Amino acid sequence: MTTIAISRRARIAFAATASLSAFSAAALGAGLGRGLVTTYLPVLLDDIRDAPGLIGTVMLVNTAAGLFVPLGIGLWSDRLHSRGRSRTGPFILGGSALTAGGLVAIALGHASTYLFLALAAAVAYAGLNAVTTAHRALIPETFGEGGRAAATGAEEFAMLAGTLIGVVAGGFLLDLGTWTPFAFGAGALPLLAIPTYLRMRGRERPRASLGVAKPPLRYYLRAATRPGIRLLLGAQLLWVMGYIGLAPFFVLYAERALDLRPQPLSSARSGS
Repeated sequence: MTTIAISRRARIAFAATASLSAFSAAALGAGLGRGLVTTYLPVLLDDIRDAPGLIGTVMLVNTAAGLFVPLGIGLWSDRLHSRGRSRTGPFILGGSALTAGGLVAIALGHASTYLFLALAAAVAYAGLNAVTTAHRALIPETFGEGGRAAATGAEEFAMLAGTLIGVVAGGFLLDLGTWTPFAFGAGALPLLAIPTYLRMRGRERPRASLGVAKPPLRYYLRAATRPGIRLLLGAQLLWVMGYIGLAPFFVLYAERALDLRPQPLSSARSGS
């Protein structure tokens, strides 16, 4: 009986791990895409023109997308949910496809202009923020109180692992061609979104249990001007600006000051 009980617990643990892995796959893809764009887009920009100020300006699209896209996704998803439709699934699939399109554009225009790459990066970051916003919303929508901590931990771990994979893989691929890291990400993101979509499809709580109505646009505008909400949005702005400080210039600095190529550099960064 003891052996049977252990075997049963092992099967339950395996099923739970597989379920969380499928749930976290989209977060893995989002982390991978963010690691690739944030680390290696400045390399493409520097190859076009050595202009640190312009590179930093282009990378501000990350901050803009991180601030405004979640707000737009929240409004859009509320309207979908008020019609009895999924508030998360379309954004996980659509955001992954949008990011893949932005990465393809970066790969195709890797030696074009700052403006083109800025627009392509804006598309990629918009898709990434759509995925992460919808994925985080899945936790309170689909997990009970007992499972939310595990789901949050799995999501954060997957995003971190995806970022490290993107940095390391991008460092190796960059030596093959400056466009190859972005082509790799464009192929990987939609594939990683599918397990999450299939696993979580139909698991959102129905509209009736949430008492969701379709609020007018002025409701969101009025809410955004409340003192507490203003502070929250300000904190969000500072948080997303924190992404700008180190990652975009990490590879460029190491190449010039330390004479390191992206391949060993990415391995060193992943271990730091």
